[in-house]
Amino acid sequence: MIGRIGKAPERIAYRGFRVERKGFLSVLSYAIDGYRRYDMLERGQAAVVLPVDFRTRELYLLAELRANKPFGTTARGRAWIRKVLRDGFTTPGETFEVDAADIRIFEACAGMIDDDPATGEPSESPETAAVRELREETGLVVGEDRLIPVGNWFPSIGGSSELIHAYFADLPEGHLESRAEHSGDGSEEIDIYKMSWDEAFGLLDAGKIVTASTGLVLRELKLRLLEGRLP
Repeated sequence: MIGRIGKAPERIAYRGFRVERKGFLSVLSYAIDGYRRYDMLERGQAAVVLPVDFRTRELYLLAELRANKPFGTTARGRAWIRKVLRDGFTTPGETFEVDAADIRIFEACAGMIDDDPATGEPSESPETAAVRELREETGLVVGEDRLIPVGNWFPSIGGSSELIHAYFADLPEGHLESRAEHSGDGSEEIDIYKMSWDEAFGLLDAGKIVTASTGLVLRELKLRLLEGRLP
């Protein structure tokens, strides 16, 4: 350590927890003694898995519609956020439109880890969730023993408690012939792409991979390839 800003206590005391909003994106708040009150977005934990054929150097990515994208990437979307934060609402007649192609993005297979409603604890392991999501969204079937851990990370620790568990799925020979029925969660619109590693790395280099988890697992694949650490 070469410096410090502020004075860090030896222990942190949390108190005054309350629910500000409950739903798919729940917002909690709490106080820390000696500090201010904090807001926290609670989504639970998630698993992300990149299915990889290490023999043929091919992989699978999904292309999904993500309605939030314009609010982070377009001037009109940012203006709407500022307006709603200022006024509290928009009228029913106020709209703006984008082409569906502009909100379709490439992603690795991912999903939330199921919780036990009674306890709030995960009711399945990250590995079980990864295998389940892979089957639901692509039809690709692997056992948990074919998952290769990539890492765990908080995508936005400053405001969210979400923790992501990432894996490669080492696809067995003949995996296409043994694909299972797949329909996502019943509400998703997903295109499934099979491509070479070089094609995927090209998407990364061209700035067409815009989600952190997908970018991280693809970069990890490329890093392990360059370092000779792949199966």
